[in-house]
Amino acid sequence: MGGPLIVVPESSVRAWGGCTEDGSVLGDADGRDDYDRACEVEDWAGVIAVGVGAVTALVLADEPAKTCFLPEKLLFVRWLAADSEAAYHMQAISHCREALALQQELEDERGQAGTWDTLGYAYQQIGDYRNAIDCYRHSLEFNRKLGHRYNEAETLVHLGQLHRATGALDAAQDAWQRAIAILTDAGRHDTELDRIHTMLQDLNKSLA
Repeated sequence: MGGPLIVVPESSVRAWGGCTEDGSVLGDADGRDDYDRACEVEDWAGVIAVGVGAVTALVLADEPAKTCFLPEKLLFVRWLAADSEAAYHMQAISHCREALALQQELEDERGQAGTWDTLGYAYQQIGDYRNAIDCYRHSLEFNRKLGHRYNEAETLVHLGQLHRATGALDAAQDAWQRAIAILTDAGRHDTELDRIHTMLQDLNKSLA
């Protein structure tokens, strides 16, 4: 049938009725099924009722674009059409700014921590390094305040990559060393920690 993507809580998957034979796509109210209600969402996202109970589901509208969920940030990321990669990142910056305004209004500090990091990455991709660094620092402040050590280390990795790309090798070294210290202190021994060690070893060769 095509149409938008639907996000239903795992505990309520059976409530999703999908497209039924009796339903009529964008038809009259009496013939509307869950699929119809999902197709009626005109904005980028919306919430609809599904089934006959009180279950609600998130609709990622417009088109079934490539989508992934970042659980550590409670964030869906979608690849939508853009005239160029730069245009895509500019659009991401705009959406992040809108998200920040809402998160600040709701005093959602966890959400702000993740959005600042995403915004920093978007600025980094278009070469706006000053704004990128400022965003990463905001993310670090929130993560430290919240005690989200792993997310703090992740942002330090991003900050180190930015410094490396701009030739600030000492700053990159400092950021990655701090990330390693956080992950080691937290008892993390995985591929992410190995990856940071490898980047730091390569950087040390450049500094030697």
